[in-house]
Order: sequence, then structure tokens, then C-alpha cells
Amino acid sequence: MRYVLPLALLLAAGPAWADGTHMFHHDEGFAFGHPGQPDLATRSIAITMGDMDFTPARIEVRKGETVRLEIRNASSVDHDFTLGDEATQAAHRKAMASGHSHGHADANAVMVEAGKTQSLVWTFDRPGEIAYDCNVPGHFESGMAGKVVVK
Repeated sequence: MRYVLPLALLLAAGPAWADGTHMFHHDEGFAFGHPGQPDLATRSIAITMGDMDFTPARIEVRKGETVRLEIRNASSVDHDFTLGDEATQAAHRKAMASGHSHGHADANAVMVEAGKTQSLVWTFDRPGEIAYDCNVPGHFESGMAGKVVVK
């Protein structure tokens, strides 16, 4: 009987655990916006990942705007791109430090292999600042962070 609850929790996690690659899964309820519909994106913003930086390190969007973030990894190492508030970033860093670095199941994050490009469409529905960080262990700590300013 003591194994029923842990097993039920594991099964309830569903796809987030199915491939053994990601510990947490957020598809809704983000405090900083929500995944956007690609056909509603009003513009594309190019973000380049360097060895330990993002260019640009700051972007501006309008409240309610849906944008396509085109994230190009110009580095020779894989990088993560995660949109989120402080709590979201901390949780993502913790999961990645546990070895769950590939196969992102989160709507607000993409893993970008060296030399590749990934897109992330997002609707920014609240004013303020939202971080975009690389949460591969050691990368954020080396300064790989940026900000979205929502006006």
C-alpha cells in the first residue's frame, strides 16, 4: 500500500517522465505569458547563442504581443533557452543539474544543439521583465542570461 501514492504520482506526471529526460512539465499556468500560436506571431526576433552569452541580451515586446523567437546556437556546445521568472529558472536549473538536460517537455524552453536553430513562439501578456537563461550546468553562472522587457 505504501507504494500506491508514489506510483500514482509518477503515472500522473505522464509524458514528462516517459522518456526519462525531463523532471518537470509546465504547459499552462505560467505567470509570465503563454505559448503562442505560430500563425498569430506579429514578428520574429533573432537571438544568437554564443559560447556563454546571448545577442541581444535584452529585447523589448509589447504587452499582448505574440513573437517568434528564432534562437540560433552559433557555439560549438549545446545550449538551453528558457523563458521564465526567477522561480521557473531556478526549477529548470535544478532539473538540468540532475541530468535532465535533453528532451525538453516544457512549452517555455528549447534545447538548441551546436550550430542549429530552434523557434519558440510566445505571447507576453503581462508587463515587466522576464529572463531568458541557459540552464545547462555552469552556463547561467558564466553569464548566459538575457531579459525580455514587456511594455
